[in-house]
Amino acid sequence: MVMLGGEHSLSLGAVQAFKETFPELCVLQLDAHADLRDKYLGTKYSQACVMRRIFELCPIVQVGVRSLSWEEKQFLNQHKMTPFYISVLWG
Repeated sequence: MVMLGGEHSLSLGAVQAFKETFPELCVLQLDAHADLRDKYLGTKYSQACVMRRIFELCPIVQVGVRSLSWEEKQFLNQHKMTPFYISVLWG
């Protein structure tokens, strides 16, 4: 499955549906932001939280990340995850 563009919240529903059919699903995220916050502006389902919700369903790989919040950095460390940062990819 490939999803390009659109509102981030659409991704969660698509992943939930595909996870039922493909239990070994892994998500590749191409984005400048990690979107791993637990809550943002009072909701767990904002654009800044979508990859955290998806990670609760399946493994994720992040490519192109250029900015993180402190909370997101702690989450990555806790789960021993390292995104492919854009600064490293572009040298």
